[in-house]
Amino acid sequence: RTANKGPDMSNHFLEHNVAVTAAWVVANADRAGVHIIDVRPQPEFRGPLGHICGATSVPLEQLASHVARWCRRTPIVLVCRAGIRSDAALELLEDLGFTHAVNMTGGMLAFQRVPRRRPASIAA
Repeated sequence: RTANKGPDMSNHFLEHNVAVTAAWVVANADRAGVHIIDVRPQPEFRGPLGHICGATSVPLEQLASHVARWCRRTPIVLVCRAGIRSDAALELLEDLGFTHAVNMTGGMLAFQRVPRRRPASIAA
């Protein structure tokens, strides 16, 4: 795997990347069809770093049991605190045949540092 972190905005960006930046997520999180999966445990998801509005909480330990009902071509951005657990989640999804999943590098720590126009991008 090689990470292409550039902000490719084409409809097929997830098919050609394994990672996106937090800035890309801030700019594109509201795009129809992009699912944000936060793989942190519930206490972290609800904790002081907050979570991305619209993100679905699926802790890494439970990910394998949830993916059976997901379409393998659905655009998915995986998120955690710093990007390590979400990278492990990406490897799992790739092994299971998901072709449009990416890791958000730097996790919520990076997401918190990205300037945004709408402060509602983070939910506490």
